[in-house]
Amino acid sequence: MTEAEGEPRFSTAGAPAGRDRAASSYDEVPYSSKAIEDTHPDRLSTMAALFGRSAPEISRCRVLELGCGRGVNLMSMATTLPEARFLGVDASARQIEDGRRRVEAAGLGNVDLRRADLLELRPEVGEFDYVVCHGVYSWVPRKVADRILELIRRHLSKDGVAYVSYNTYPGWFTNQMLREMMLFHVRALTDPRERTEEARRLIHLLARHAKEEEGTYREVFEMLAGYLDTVDDSYFFHEYLEENNEPVFFAEFARRAREAGLEYLAPARFEAWEQSLPPEVARPLQSLSDRVVRQQYLDYLSNRRFCRSLLCRPGPAIFDEPSVDVVRGLFASARGRPESPEPDVLSTGPESFRVESGARLTTNRPLVKTALVELARLAPRFLPFEELRDRVLSAGVPDTPEQADRDLPGLLLSVGRSGFVSLSKTPPVFAAEVPERPRASALARLQAEDDEPVSSLTHQSIRAGSLDRFLLRQLDGTRDQRDLQKVLLEALVSGSYSVTLGEGPPLTDPEALRSFAAESVPDSLRNLAASCLLMS
Repeated sequence: MTEAEGEPRFSTAGAPAGRDRAASSYDEVPYSSKAIEDTHPDRLSTMAALFGRSAPEISRCRVLELGCGRGVNLMSMATTLPEARFLGVDASARQIEDGRRRVEAAGLGNVDLRRADLLELRPEVGEFDYVVCHGVYSWVPRKVADRILELIRRHLSKDGVAYVSYNTYPGWFTNQMLREMMLFHVRALTDPRERTEEARRLIHLLARHAKEEEGTYREVFEMLAGYLDTVDDSYFFHEYLEENNEPVFFAEFARRAREAGLEYLAPARFEAWEQSLPPEVARPLQSLSDRVVRQQYLDYLSNRRFCRSLLCRPGPAIFDEPSVDVVRGLFASARGRPESPEPDVLSTGPESFRVESGARLTTNRPLVKTALVELARLAPRFLPFEELRDRVLSAGVPDTPEQADRDLPGLLLSVGRSGFVSLSKTPPVFAAEVPERPRASALARLQAEDDEPVSSLTHQSIRAGSLDRFLLRQLDGTRDQRDLQKVLLEALVSGSYSVTLGEGPPLTDPEALRSFAAESVPDSLRNLAASCLLMS
C-alpha cells in the first residue's frame, strides 16, 4: 500500500517535548458552529421546571455564551426570540469576525459577539438569565475551566440556569488512549491539515492490524474508526489533537461547581436507556439519597464519555426525579411515529413507535397509543397538555376523564424521557403547514447559500438536501408556489441548477424539467415545513 492510498508515515522524531500550541488554533482551524438543541432557553427552563426550579421567562431573557465560536448557536436562538438579548464571547478573532458578518447579514440586532479572553472578562458585561458553555470546559487549561465556573456564578441571575458540556470518564479513558497515540504519531508535524490526515491514517491502521487481545483491543479501534469517519476535520482536530483535553468524572465536576458556589440542577437531556434498567439495577440506584452519586453510577453503567449538565445558584430543594405534576403545564410534540400505517389504538394489542435514530417503543396501553398517534398525526405541532388529554378522550379510550387526567402526565413524562416526545414550557412558533407565500428565516437562507447545516425554528441543526437548500434561498416571503416553480425551472433551463434521476445525465428535456419543477416544489416545501424551517 502506498502513502497516497492511506499508509501512515512513521516518524523518527523523539518523544514530544510538550504540547504548547498558540492560542490561535481556532483561528487556524475554525470550529464548526451550529444550533445546539440542548442549549436553547426553552430547553433549559423546561428541564429546570421539571426538577423544581422556576427559571426566567424566555421571551425577553438575557443569554451569555462563553466560547461562542462564530455565534451560530446564539443567532439561531435570536431568530425566534427577537426581544431577548444575546452576548457571545470567544478568544478567536477570526471566528468573531466571521460571526459579526453573519449577524449583520441576517439582520439580528439582538446579538452581540465580542472577542474576549475568559480570564479577562470584566464584571461590566452584566447579569444573564441563561449562560451556555458548550465544548469549552474540557478543552482549556484547568485554571480556565475553574474560571468558567466562577464566571457562571458571577453573571448568572438569581433564578438563572447554566449549561456546561464536557468530556467525562469512564467513557473517555478509551478515547484518551487513542488521543495519546495520535499525538505521538503527529509529534513532528505542525500543519493542522497534515496532523489531521496522519492521525486519521493511524486510527485505520490500528483498526486493521492491532493485535487482538481476547477479542477486544482491535475491536475498540474498529469502533472508534467507524465513528471518527463520520465527523468533520475541525471536530477531529480540536477533539484529538488540541493541546488541552481534560475529561472529568461527573461527580468531580459537580464538586467543582459546588465549590464555585453553584449547584447541580439536572442533566440537559434525558437518556432513553435509563428508563429500561432491570429491577435489580434500578432498585439499588433509587435507594441512593445522593442524586450526584446516583448519576455517577449511571455513568459507570453507560460508559458515558460526554456530559451535558445544568447548574444553578443554591436555592430551594431540587427534585430527585422530574415532576409528573409539572407536565400538566407543558406542551408536547411527537418525535416518533407509529410503525403501522393504521395502528389499533383502542385495543390492548401492542403497537410500536420509532424515532429517526431507530430507537423503538412498544406499548399496549390505549391511553399511550392514542396520545402518541395523535401527536404524530399533528407533528411537528406542540399541543398543550389539556388539548392532548381532550383529544385522547374524544378518540374513545376506555379510561375515564379522571383516569386520563391522573395517568397521562406520568405516561407523557415516561415517553418524553425515552425520546419519543419533546416537552416544552414555551414552544417555538413556526408554520406547521406551507403558507401561501412561504418564508424562511434570514439565517436559514444564508446557511443554505453557504451549504451549511441549517438552523430550524426548533433550534435543531439540519443538513438539508440540494433542492431544499435551493428553495430555502428563495423563501423571503415574496413568492408563492407558482413563483417558486418558475424560479426553479429557470435555474434548470439555464444550468445554474441541475437534477439527475438515478445514474443518468442531468435532465435537459423541457417537458421533463417543467414536470420536475411542478412536482418537486410542493414536496420540498412540505418537507421544509415538517422540519420546522418555515416561519408563520
